[in-house]
Amino acid sequence: MLQGHGNNRRAFKEKIQTDFSSNVLPAALPGDLLKHLKDRLETLGDYPEVDGALAARCLQTQHAASGAGAVVTNGSTEAFYLLAHLFRGAHSGIVVPSFAEYEDAARCYQHKLTFLKAEEVHADPCRGLDLLWLGHPNNPDGRCWPPHFLRQLARELPQTTLVVDEAYQELCSGAESLTIQTLPPNVVVVRSLTKIYGLAGLRAGYLLAQRGLLEKLQPLRMPWSVNSLALEAITWLHGHPTDHKKQISSTLYEAQKLQHALQELPQLEVTPSHCNFFLVRTRMGTAADLQRYLVAEYGLLIRNADNFRGLGPAHFRVAAQHPKANLQLQKAIMKWLKRRQ
Repeated sequence: MLQGHGNNRRAFKEKIQTDFSSNVLPAALPGDLLKHLKDRLETLGDYPEVDGALAARCLQTQHAASGAGAVVTNGSTEAFYLLAHLFRGAHSGIVVPSFAEYEDAARCYQHKLTFLKAEEVHADPCRGLDLLWLGHPNNPDGRCWPPHFLRQLARELPQTTLVVDEAYQELCSGAESLTIQTLPPNVVVVRSLTKIYGLAGLRAGYLLAQRGLLEKLQPLRMPWSVNSLALEAITWLHGHPTDHKKQISSTLYEAQKLQHALQELPQLEVTPSHCNFFLVRTRMGTAADLQRYLVAEYGLLIRNADNFRGLGPAHFRVAAQHPKANLQLQKAIMKWLKRRQ
């Protein structure tokens, strides 16, 4: 997805005052971590560790209950492309709507694609797939899967590898990570530091899987794919756990308030979500028109979701911010809807 993603401030000439298009936890970057990274700028003169092994060991310890090994990646996106490469030419099933990089990675490596709706994700419709890609919780609608359902699915489909994207797991009150128990051999969990720590620019992600799959994946990795500061951030966070529970709880509360406020507007259809973000469909005009209006008049940026497979020109996504900004967005959308009547 080279175009049309969230947090795409550079696409607009106007100054963005508040970014509702990015699902990153607001103001999440720990001050102590930022100071540590500033103090480590001299490491940019040296190559980073070629395979990020130290950071990987930290992550493996963090997720010890899973019994899985870890591979550090240049954001979660590199993990998706590595897995698509490993299964080159495979038959992939993708639950839609979902993050476009699943499909883009699979197409890059000549996968045969089958697109599934959430209600079609059961053993019989998925039999014959080599890979099944799904978000837990899912972007853009916040859908979560019961962990016992995913584990049962993995047992019923031993020839299918489940790629479970947990990038937003901490930012959803209804999502339980698969990594709190032993990870099945045919399940790969992909995670990111971007969303909860506000590190989008560092590109720090990782995947967790059992040894057999990791041994096959290692030869496909590009050396030095993860930069020095990203590796520093991972190892520092391992030694300095940061508690975001209060901030996450507050953001999820604000997300529910904003959802309920927009649900009251008959011109809008809101998909209920337990995440910090949610999906909306306007019954008047298009999401692109609304996005342009909000940017031009208020400097507020929402995510036009019309490029998600399975969605249309009326869909947009909103990630809750601080209360004052959320109220401003609510009132601005109401003004736009009134102007179109």
